[in-house]
Parts: sequence; structure tokens; C-alpha cells
Amino acid sequence: MGDVNINIQSLLYRTAGDKELIMDLCNVLKNELSNYQYELQSAIINDEYDSIASLCHKMKSSVAVLGFDKLSQEIFTIEDNARKKTINFDFDMKINCIFISLNEHLIELENFIKK
Repeated sequence: MGDVNINIQSLLYRTAGDKELIMDLCNVLKNELSNYQYELQSAIINDEYDSIASLCHKMKSSVAVLGFDKLSQEIFTIEDNARKKTINFDFDMKINCIFISLNEHLIELENFIKK
């Protein structure tokens, strides 16, 4: 991953260009990150595929609204594999990559807002 790509046009459309709203949405997501991470790790450890899929679905929506389209697609891939209960899919590694990339996306978005 590591490729930060924010769909600014989509973000501005969804938020009517309101930078305060964008920052609020960023803060909501940042506040939920540790919960998502903890719950996903727990679900992976316990092979709870339905929980993984459900959590990824929520998380996918949260990142999509911010214009993180590529990241949203990566989360969908995890969600889809969880729904299919794909045994040989490396959920742990993929989810760790998602959180690393998500942090990079948030930093990039905050830099954009400050402009």
C-alpha cells in the first residue's frame, strides 16, 4: 500500500467544500481507529469472519466519505474475503496495512485542509 490517493473532488462534493465538516469527519474517524483496530484483531484471533466483514463494512463507509477510494476498495477486499470465509487470506497482514495507509491518508487530508 503506502500509496496515498484522495479523491478530492468526491470529498468536496460530499461535504459541499465545508472544511470544518471535513475536519470533523476526520476527527470522528481518528477517534474510532483504536476501536476498529481492537475489534478487528479480536475477530481475527477468534476466526469470527462475520464480525470481520461487519467491521470492515462500517470502516469502508467511513473512509469512502473522505474520498479514500483506493483504501475503501482494499477494505472491501477484506470484507469480501471475510464473507466468503477465505481460510488462506492473510487478514492480519491486510488489516495492518489498512491502518498504516489510513494514518497516512489522514495526515495527507489534514495537510490539504490546512491549505
